[in-house]
Amino acid sequence: MENYLSKLRTCRVRLLLIIMLNFTDWLSTVILTRHSGFFEVNPIMSVILQSPVWCFLLKCIFPSALSLYIFFLLPIGGEKILNIINAAAVSVFAFYMLINAVHIGNFCLLLMYR
Repeated sequence: MENYLSKLRTCRVRLLLIIMLNFTDWLSTVILTRHSGFFEVNPIMSVILQSPVWCFLLKCIFPSALSLYIFFLLPIGGEKILNIINAAAVSVFAFYMLINAVHIGNFCLLLMYR
């Protein structure tokens, strides 16, 4: 039981970190695309970036709501579901860490060549 509770706590922390990284990804993307020379690599998101409301909904609100939904339903799913969600959370966390690292590099370039 202690192992399950520890895994549950770890998974919930990862989900909250994913929400924070998702928000920083959105904010960085908006700031960087407002400067010449920077653009959204994802062609679908580049179209969505044209509308600030849709951009915020799709990059922040929807993923946050989904993460919070999973956050609160995790105890109901059992250990097998917890292991699946935990593995997915690790992958998504690593992906957003990479994206945010690229944004940090772009901010450095922006400051160096300003």
